[in-house]
Amino acid sequence: MPTQAQLVAGLNKEQREAVEATEGPLLVLAGAGSGKTRVIIHRIALLLSKGVPSARILAVTFTNKAANEMKDRIRLLVGADRASGVVISTFHALGLWMARRSRRYLGLRGQVMVMDEADRNSMLRQVRLEMGTTEADLTLEETEDFLMQVKGCGQVPEKYATKFGPKKKILLLRFFDQYTRRLRLAESLDFDDLILLPVALMEENEKVRQEYRGLFDYLLVDEYQDTNMLQFRLLKQLVDGRNNLCVVGDDDQSIYGWRGARVENILEFDRVFAQARVIKLTRNYRSERNILQLANALIAQNTIRREKELWTESADEVPALRLRYQNPQEEARDVAERIREMTGAGGIPAREIAVLYRTKGQSKTLQEAFRIAGIPYRVVGSYDFFERKEVRDILAYLKLACNPHDQASFRRVVNYPARGIGLATLEKLAAWREDQRSAFSATRACLEHAGGEVPVRARRALQGFVDLIDRSHEKGRSAKGPALLSFYDQFLDDAGVRDDLIVRGTGTYKVLSSVRVLLERGIEAGAFSTLHGFLERIILEQRESDFSKGEGPENLVTLMTVHASKGLEFRAVYIVGMVEGIFPHFRSVGDGAGLEEERRLFYVALTRARKNLFLSSFRQREERGELRPARTSRFLKELPAELLSSKRAIDSEMVTRDQLLAAFDDFEKGS
Repeated sequence: MPTQAQLVAGLNKEQREAVEATEGPLLVLAGAGSGKTRVIIHRIALLLSKGVPSARILAVTFTNKAANEMKDRIRLLVGADRASGVVISTFHALGLWMARRSRRYLGLRGQVMVMDEADRNSMLRQVRLEMGTTEADLTLEETEDFLMQVKGCGQVPEKYATKFGPKKKILLLRFFDQYTRRLRLAESLDFDDLILLPVALMEENEKVRQEYRGLFDYLLVDEYQDTNMLQFRLLKQLVDGRNNLCVVGDDDQSIYGWRGARVENILEFDRVFAQARVIKLTRNYRSERNILQLANALIAQNTIRREKELWTESADEVPALRLRYQNPQEEARDVAERIREMTGAGGIPAREIAVLYRTKGQSKTLQEAFRIAGIPYRVVGSYDFFERKEVRDILAYLKLACNPHDQASFRRVVNYPARGIGLATLEKLAAWREDQRSAFSATRACLEHAGGEVPVRARRALQGFVDLIDRSHEKGRSAKGPALLSFYDQFLDDAGVRDDLIVRGTGTYKVLSSVRVLLERGIEAGAFSTLHGFLERIILEQRESDFSKGEGPENLVTLMTVHASKGLEFRAVYIVGMVEGIFPHFRSVGDGAGLEEERRLFYVALTRARKNLFLSSFRQREERGELRPARTSRFLKELPAELLSSKRAIDSEMVTRDQLLAAFDDFEKGS
């Protein structure tokens, strides 16, 4: 174990202050590339060196990847034995642990099952169908907004529903009640429950509140600017009384307001927690000076922020280059050609280059240009292995082995592979559904009491399915470690999944072994030992897919949205599509807070670059089948012109009237 002096040697002045200020509330405003994770790691190590028991320290972040990196770095710093007891968790994993620990208070029976996003959406569609709700009555966006605010952020249902008007309020409250009842029927929780239920329990039950407040003496939170109101309430309950809470984040990188994150949590921290210290980390260890000057000038345009300015001791060797094109196709072709030249013999490795864009739809044109140019690339966030039908079918069977009352999984595989269970039979089963009866229970009851009403072939198929799930439930609960692999093989053989995938071809059959490999590797790594643990791990990581960075050893150019790039860095960064309506996004233009978040998003994009930065726009784009002028993004106009080198790339084609008007508009606005 290093000494306290050794733990702070090599830290800069501000980092050292943040590490040594162990008592009381502390806000560490950590600018991009300022070494915030290093501060968290050394702070935990210092607490351990002072004799704080490891189990009394809790660190919370947003992704399993970030949590695992923290664990690895602490082990390297203080040794595996000293680090083993420190609790490092994501918010959702912490909530799941609390829900499982308090399930008797929450009225939960047996294992706590978590429903993944696809099954949740399936259940929501089913509720809408049963209610007969149309888009004219209640849009999908309205129901999603309502659920996010009520379940994800802790708003009071009756109060929040009022904003939709009296008719929609009634529908939303009915919808919420039906969805909640279906969750109970399936003996499952959704992701929002993982934080909502523990918070509600602590706020309403004094005994539970005191139990959790006595568990941890020191709390550390990473990426605090991304927390929502419910997560803030969770932290407040856990630390109330001692207030040994250290939060690390950057209000200038708060970019998730659209899913409930509150930049106010970090802006108001020292008002909420009396006598809180505020330490700013502004020395950047990533980017060259000219990039930081651009970023500083941009973010200074925001009015709701903590004043700070990034600086570095590195030189400003390469000016940022602004590129202007006729249209997105020309932009994509030129970016591809530039990257092809950059990655030529002795050039920049492809893995050190990223192309960032505001919306996923922009990647299509880029991918076409990269394929034509023969540039190997990967698109982060464009494809999810767990969204493949074959994978979801396999997981549905495994979920039923854990919880036969999982409604979505039952519906998905009751007739997969095809067993001759048709629509008429399923309608017969639906008639046996009662408010307190799951689909599995209804099927059993129907077979016992009304089996003669079901055709013989379908009755045999249903009985075989029920027997299969019953057997598998017992075996799945008892199988542990390597025995899980045998259970997996036998179960999917008995279900007929293996034979079905073999018939359908090599590509689909490989999915079976791919899921098995995930199971095997997790067991070997000690990540879980039960089927329930395996499914829980997959579901939690699926939830974090929009945080996933898709990093890998392949030498490929990375194409990704700016949101997905947060936390990463590249030697060369292209930010494309810098036009009004795309970046900033058209939904944010008329909203002051939304526009400031868009500017923070551009700030995040700028600070991903270490050395080479390219910013591109175009003069026209296709909208609803028509070519329309595209105005240069206001964000580009906020950047100091003296820090940019500019290049126009104009096709030799005849310039249209719209193009001339767009060019004149740019000229008038100082483009």
